[in-house]
Amino acid sequence: MTASRSLGELELQQWLQSVPGRQLVAAESVRLAHMLPQLFGHVAVQLGCWDQAGVPVEALRTQRVFRLDVRPGPVSSERAAAWVDPEALPLAPDSVDVVLLLHTLEYVQDPHRLLREVDQALRPDGRLVIAGCNPYSLWGLRRRLPRGQPRWAQRFLSESRLNDWLKLLAYDVLETRRHCYRPPLARPGAAARLAFLERWGEWMPLLPHGAYVLLARKRTSMLTPIRPRWRLAPAFSPALVRAPGAAAVRRR
Repeated sequence: MTASRSLGELELQQWLQSVPGRQLVAAESVRLAHMLPQLFGHVAVQLGCWDQAGVPVEALRTQRVFRLDVRPGPVSSERAAAWVDPEALPLAPDSVDVVLLLHTLEYVQDPHRLLREVDQALRPDGRLVIAGCNPYSLWGLRRRLPRGQPRWAQRFLSESRLNDWLKLLAYDVLETRRHCYRPPLARPGAAARLAFLERWGEWMPLLPHGAYVLLARKRTSMLTPIRPRWRLAPAFSPALVRAPGAAAVRRR
């Protein structure tokens, strides 16, 4: 592991132990615990090793689960099976039933390219779980401040942008769970006093949320053969007679 990668990993782990980091992981774990048990299949892949202790991957109803960390990026984990290139995933087409992208799109150089790679690996009717932070919130504002974010988070992606990308890739968004309505405060006492905002956010749609977990389904392509439209030749009509060398004459 290079020095820069070790520094980035240390920075991430330190942020995950902070009050906002623990708040985010705890809220996502609750949402994932309700979402993952409804996902079935043979193979599930988690791309990007985001705080393994807080991710209830054992709730998946798949036979096998693989954890792959992505390059380039500072995040690493001993629990990852291998490092992979996000622009060329070593996954066979139509070979995976479930893919988890837990904040992975936020620290790769080309998130849209990674989504295309995931799309190739997912089977028709496969499930895609994406966790991210809302850039149009106090969490997104804090990211723009000096020392407001770890270097692993290059960008936050809004739900509307993700929905547009998924629509272009022929995905249906089945469920979106939002959380982290409290601002990312560093003091535990202040964060605890604002815990009521989490309850308010469940029934106040205008209250900005800091993060979300999205579940999408890859559409099954239904190819319908296009039948040629045969047109019968118009029946011969003696009303239109063209004599050699003469103009057409219509009988009255």
